[in-house]
Amino acid sequence: MYDGSAIAMAELRFREDLWRTAPSDAVEEAGVEYARFGPLLATVFGELPETSVLNVVQGAAEPTAVDDGHLADAVEWLRKWEVDYRVSVAGDRPGTNRAEEWLAARGYEPEQLAESQARLTAMAAAAGLDYHLDQGKHANTFEAHALIKAAERQGRGDAMVERLFKAQHEEGLRLDDPEVLTALAADVGLEGDAAVPTDEDREAVATEIETARGIGVNGVPFFVIDRRLALSGAQPAEVIVQALEQAAQEPV
Repeated sequence: MYDGSAIAMAELRFREDLWRTAPSDAVEEAGVEYARFGPLLATVFGELPETSVLNVVQGAAEPTAVDDGHLADAVEWLRKWEVDYRVSVAGDRPGTNRAEEWLAARGYEPEQLAESQARLTAMAAAAGLDYHLDQGKHANTFEAHALIKAAERQGRGDAMVERLFKAQHEEGLRLDDPEVLTALAADVGLEGDAAVPTDEDREAVATEIETARGIGVNGVPFFVIDRRLALSGAQPAEVIVQALEQAAQEPV
């Protein structure tokens, strides 16, 4: 089977070796800086529009990128250069299903995935939603979350969240594709600079990741009520209501 992850990591090593072996005067002239964070490689070229697209964190599709805090560290390192940057995630390759590979690496069998998807699809249909979970793409959603922050500043946060969910669960779109995110932003009325996350938006997402990790969040859904009570996993409505009532009755 075509190993997309292995190819992506080989590309990272090639890029890192390229700058390590390049003449120092050429690297200095280009203003290139790079740093390795676990499986990630962060590269900075500069702040000019023609080079800012090259300011990038690569390798974010690796499972340990978020779980071990490497992505947050890489984003923090990039922010200190005060340049625009992007988080790049290797897309699907021919002959691979990254979602199935990712789940298989965590001990989930294909039959378990199919059963779970069928159950969720039926629940969604009962609520009037047309889910197609078998078309879903496993992707790093850091930039999508940053886009939500950008939308919130324009009063379109809820609409952006709804559009992203529809894209993922009904349309099978890649939420780590910059062109897809731009189109989805336009669907909710965000265009031009309004559809571009800022460093502050990305910093807010990185902070939320660290906060979630600190309180023990390791999956979704995960409900935190009044920062005191927590519910993990998909819970029946009555359980959530009971938790809300308990939070309202208990003194802060």
